[in-house]
Amino acid sequence: MLVVATDLDGTALDLETYRYDGVPEEARRLALLGVPVVVATSKTLWEAWLYWRRLGFDGPLGALLVVEVGSAVAGDPGILAWWDWVDPETGLAVIDLAPRLDALEGLVERAIPPRCRGRVARISRAPPEAVEEALGLRGEEALMASRRLYDEALWSRDPGCLEEAARRAYGLGFNVRRGARVLHLTMAGGKARGLEALERLAPALRGAEWVAMGDSPSDADMLEWASHAVVIPHGSGLGVRPRRASYHVAPYPAPEGWVWAARRVVESLL
Repeated sequence: MLVVATDLDGTALDLETYRYDGVPEEARRLALLGVPVVVATSKTLWEAWLYWRRLGFDGPLGALLVVEVGSAVAGDPGILAWWDWVDPETGLAVIDLAPRLDALEGLVERAIPPRCRGRVARISRAPPEAVEEALGLRGEEALMASRRLYDEALWSRDPGCLEEAARRAYGLGFNVRRGARVLHLTMAGGKARGLEALERLAPALRGAEWVAMGDSPSDADMLEWASHAVVIPHGSGLGVRPRRASYHVAPYPAPEGWVWAARRVVESLL
């Protein structure tokens, strides 16, 4: 079976406007070809579920999500071999792959440089207006983005504060990932580990051939792990260069680059 694993922001969604023209139509075509689409994102479970529905990723296996940079996997209960809990809002079965944020509270605070207190926003604790400014979201979507269970996202207007926070977080044992907008601190193994867990725990995915699509450093491990990799460029060039012998580069940014990749790359592999 061929499976597409895709990031969202900057890959299927325009990085600035969240535009996704053409993606639902191409997703329906993949579904007709029997190709499942797995969302692998830094977004929360509820954000990922929202965009999974908006983008029309309801393929032959239903919902399949890797959320908060590989901190948890989720899917329809009939797809997973077992699960830790079922979310009452989405009905999805969830398997935890990382410690919860409430157990990491002291470490997260230590990662923020003392000189930057008040200049670094923690998305899980930030007021709605700060989340809106950091992520370009509004209303309910900003609220869903702040409902982080495992991965803290840090944002600042001061790049130096985030650079220093990244160094401190590494020293504290965090898996630090740089997303398109924020710095992610988690104890999860990353998106590739999440996809490995999903493949192991969803019998229908075992032995699949994977096409991964991503745009940022937080996607690098997923792009290196997959059978085939597609980098979606930003307007200013490539945001990530996977360490592998070969990979495709889409000729356009998101969402047109995603549509191109889904059509050209997947067709060549079927």
